[in-house]
Amino acid sequence: MTIKLTRLNPRWLIVNQKEAPDGVPQLCGPDEGHKRYGVGILFDCPLHRRSHRLTVFFANPLDGLPPPPGVALWQREGETFESLTLAPPSGSDVSICWIGFINNGEVS
Repeated sequence: MTIKLTRLNPRWLIVNQKEAPDGVPQLCGPDEGHKRYGVGILFDCPLHRRSHRLTVFFANPLDGLPPPPGVALWQREGETFESLTLAPPSGSDVSICWIGFINNGEVS
C-alpha cells in the first residue's frame, strides 16, 4: 500500500538552535537561538492518521547547515513533498508506530 505524502499533512520541521559555551550546537526553546528551516519533516502516521504525527530529522537539512545533534538522521533527496525520498539510518529504529519508506513523495 502506498499513499502520497501530501495526503499526510506534511510540514517542514523548524527548530531553534544555539551554540553552547563549548561551541557545540544544541536545540533550544522558541525564544532562544536562531531558527532552522527544513531540518526534518512532520507528517501524519500512515497507520494512525490524524491521531499520531511522525517526526523525521534529516542528515542533510534543506537549509544547508549541519544536522541537529543527538537525533537519528535520515538521508534526504528532493526539496519538495512531491519529490522527497528518505533513507533511514542503518540499524536504527527511529519510529514507534511506523517502519516504512518515502520514495519520490510516495509513502509505503
